[in-house]
Amino acid sequence: MTFKSNPATVISSKENDYNWDKPLHPDGMGVVKLSDEWVAEKHFRLSAPTPPEYNYPSTSIYQVSVFHQLHCVNWLRDRINHPNDPYYPPGSRKHNHTLHCLDFIRQSLMCNADTNLAITHDYVFFGSGTDHKCKDFDLIREWAIENHFLEFIEYRTKPSSNST
Repeated sequence: MTFKSNPATVISSKENDYNWDKPLHPDGMGVVKLSDEWVAEKHFRLSAPTPPEYNYPSTSIYQVSVFHQLHCVNWLRDRINHPNDPYYPPGSRKHNHTLHCLDFIRQSLMCNADTNLAITHDYVFFGSGTDHKCKDFDLIREWAIENHFLEFIEYRTKPSSNST
Protein backbone atom coordinates (compact mmCIF):
# COMPACT_ATOMS: atom_id res chain seq x y z
CA MET A 1 0.00 0.00 0.00
CA THR A 2 1.26 3.47 -0.83
CA PHE A 3 0.50 6.14 1.75
CA LYS A 4 -1.06 9.30 0.35
CA SER A 5 -1.23 12.55 2.30
CA ASN A 6 -4.68 14.12 2.51
CA PRO A 7 -4.85 16.47 5.53
CA ALA A 8 -8.34 17.62 4.49
CA THR A 9 -9.75 14.30 5.77
CA VAL A 10 -8.70 15.23 9.31
CA ILE A 11 -10.70 18.48 9.45
CA SER A 12 -13.97 18.13 11.34
CA SER A 13 -17.01 17.93 9.07
CA LYS A 14 -20.10 15.75 9.05
CA GLU A 15 -18.64 13.53 6.31
CA ASN A 16 -15.15 13.32 7.81
CA ASP A 17 -16.46 12.66 11.32
CA TYR A 18 -18.53 9.78 9.94
CA ASN A 19 -15.60 8.39 7.93
CA TRP A 20 -13.35 8.46 11.00
CA ASP A 21 -15.92 6.52 13.00
CA LYS A 22 -18.34 4.08 11.37
CA PRO A 23 -16.24 2.54 8.57
CA LEU A 24 -13.22 2.10 10.85
CA HIS A 25 -14.89 0.79 13.99
CA PRO A 26 -17.08 -2.30 13.92
CA ASP A 27 -20.19 -2.16 16.09
CA GLY A 28 -19.14 -2.63 19.69
CA MET A 29 -15.89 -0.65 19.23
CA GLY A 30 -13.89 -3.77 18.37
CA VAL A 31 -14.71 -5.36 21.73
CA VAL A 32 -14.98 -9.11 21.28
CA LYS A 33 -16.05 -12.02 23.45
CA LEU A 34 -13.89 -15.12 23.19
CA SER A 35 -14.26 -18.52 24.75
CA ASP A 36 -11.83 -19.15 27.56
CA GLU A 37 -10.96 -22.44 25.86
CA TRP A 38 -9.97 -20.67 22.61
CA VAL A 39 -7.93 -18.13 24.59
CA ALA A 40 -6.08 -20.95 26.42
CA GLU A 41 -5.37 -22.77 23.13
CA LYS A 42 -3.82 -19.56 21.72
CA HIS A 43 -1.85 -18.95 24.96
CA PHE A 44 -3.39 -15.50 25.49
CA ARG A 45 -3.82 -14.02 28.93
CA LEU A 46 -7.30 -14.26 30.39
CA SER A 47 -9.19 -10.97 30.41
CA ALA A 48 -12.22 -9.84 32.39
CA PRO A 49 -15.11 -12.30 32.14
CA THR A 50 -18.12 -11.37 30.08
CA PRO A 51 -20.56 -9.77 32.55
CA PRO A 52 -22.80 -12.57 33.89
CA GLU A 53 -26.06 -10.76 33.06
CA TYR A 54 -25.35 -11.35 29.34
CA ASN A 55 -25.25 -15.14 29.73
CA TYR A 56 -22.06 -15.95 27.85
CA PRO A 57 -20.52 -18.50 30.23
CA SER A 58 -16.80 -19.25 30.03
CA THR A 59 -16.07 -16.23 27.85
CA SER A 60 -13.92 -13.17 28.39
CA ILE A 61 -13.93 -9.79 26.70
CA TYR A 62 -11.07 -8.13 24.83
CA GLN A 63 -10.66 -5.19 22.50
CA VAL A 64 -8.75 -5.66 19.27
CA SER A 65 -5.93 -3.15 19.77
CA VAL A 66 -6.16 -1.55 16.33
CA PHE A 67 -9.69 -0.35 17.15
CA HIS A 68 -8.48 1.11 20.45
CA GLN A 69 -5.65 2.81 18.54
CA LEU A 70 -8.06 4.21 15.95
CA HIS A 71 -10.38 5.42 18.70
CA CYS A 72 -7.45 7.25 20.28
CA VAL A 73 -6.33 8.83 17.00
CA ASN A 74 -9.89 10.00 16.38
CA TRP A 75 -10.10 11.30 19.97
CA LEU A 76 -6.92 13.34 19.40
CA ARG A 77 -8.24 14.53 16.02
CA ASP A 78 -11.30 15.83 17.83
CA ARG A 79 -9.10 17.63 20.37
CA ILE A 80 -7.10 19.27 17.56
CA ASN A 81 -10.28 20.36 15.78
CA HIS A 82 -11.88 21.69 18.99
CA PRO A 83 -8.96 23.00 21.09
CA ASN A 84 -11.08 25.33 23.24
CA ASP A 85 -13.78 22.84 24.18
CA PRO A 86 -14.70 23.68 27.80
CA TYR A 87 -15.45 20.03 28.60
CA TYR A 88 -11.73 19.11 28.72
CA PRO A 89 -10.24 21.09 31.61
CA PRO A 90 -6.91 19.79 32.99
CA GLY A 91 -7.48 17.01 35.49
CA SER A 92 -10.93 16.15 34.11
CA ARG A 93 -11.81 12.60 33.07
CA LYS A 94 -11.82 13.66 29.39
CA HIS A 95 -8.46 15.41 29.73
CA ASN A 96 -7.02 12.28 31.35
CA HIS A 97 -8.53 10.22 28.52
CA THR A 98 -6.66 12.46 26.08
CA LEU A 99 -3.39 11.84 27.93
CA HIS A 100 -4.13 8.08 28.00
CA CYS A 101 -4.73 8.07 24.25
CA LEU A 102 -1.53 9.94 23.47
CA ASP A 103 0.50 7.54 25.62
CA PHE A 104 -1.30 4.49 24.20
CA ILE A 105 -0.54 5.56 20.62
CA ARG A 106 3.11 6.22 21.55
CA GLN A 107 3.44 2.71 22.97
CA SER A 108 1.63 1.19 19.98
CA LEU A 109 3.93 2.92 17.50
CA MET A 110 7.02 1.82 19.39
CA CYS A 111 5.73 -1.77 19.59
CA ASN A 112 4.80 -1.90 15.90
CA ALA A 113 7.68 0.24 14.66
CA ASP A 114 7.38 0.81 10.91
CA THR A 115 10.92 0.77 9.54
CA ASN A 116 10.04 1.71 5.96
CA LEU A 117 12.10 4.59 4.64
CA ALA A 118 9.68 7.50 4.17
CA ILE A 119 10.33 9.65 1.12
CA THR A 120 10.03 13.42 0.78
CA HIS A 121 9.72 15.76 -2.17
CA ASP A 122 9.82 19.05 -0.29
CA TYR A 123 12.11 18.40 2.71
CA VAL A 124 9.13 19.13 5.01
CA PHE A 125 6.62 16.29 4.75
CA PHE A 126 7.81 12.70 4.77
CA GLY A 127 5.77 9.60 4.00
CA SER A 128 3.38 10.48 1.18
CA GLY A 129 4.19 8.14 -1.70
CA THR A 130 6.00 5.66 0.53
CA ASP A 131 5.14 1.99 0.06
CA HIS A 132 4.19 -0.10 3.10
CA LYS A 133 3.41 -3.76 3.66
CA CYS A 134 0.14 -3.77 5.58
CA LYS A 135 -2.02 -6.28 7.40
CA ASP A 136 -5.44 -6.89 5.88
CA PHE A 137 -7.53 -4.38 7.85
CA ASP A 138 -10.78 -5.59 6.29
CA LEU A 139 -10.02 -9.14 7.45
CA ILE A 140 -9.27 -7.90 10.98
CA ARG A 141 -12.52 -5.91 11.00
CA GLU A 142 -14.49 -8.94 9.76
CA TRP A 143 -13.02 -11.11 12.54
CA ALA A 144 -13.98 -8.47 15.12
CA ILE A 145 -17.52 -8.37 13.73
CA GLU A 146 -17.80 -12.18 13.85
CA ASN A 147 -16.70 -12.20 17.51
CA HIS A 148 -18.23 -8.91 18.66
CA PHE A 149 -19.67 -8.27 22.09
CA LEU A 150 -22.32 -5.78 21.01
CA GLU A 151 -23.67 -5.49 24.52
CA PHE A 152 -20.44 -3.72 25.52
CA ILE A 153 -21.82 -0.26 24.70
CA GLU A 154 -24.93 -0.94 26.77
CA TYR A 155 -22.81 -2.30 29.62
CA ARG A 156 -20.45 0.71 29.57
CA THR A 157 -23.31 3.21 29.71
CA LYS A 158 -25.03 1.61 32.72
CA PRO A 159 -24.85 3.85 35.80
CA SER A 160 -22.92 1.18 37.71
CA SER A 161 -20.33 0.73 34.94
CA ASN A 162 -16.75 1.98 35.30
CA SER A 163 -16.74 3.80 31.97
CA THR A 164 -14.01 6.14 30.81
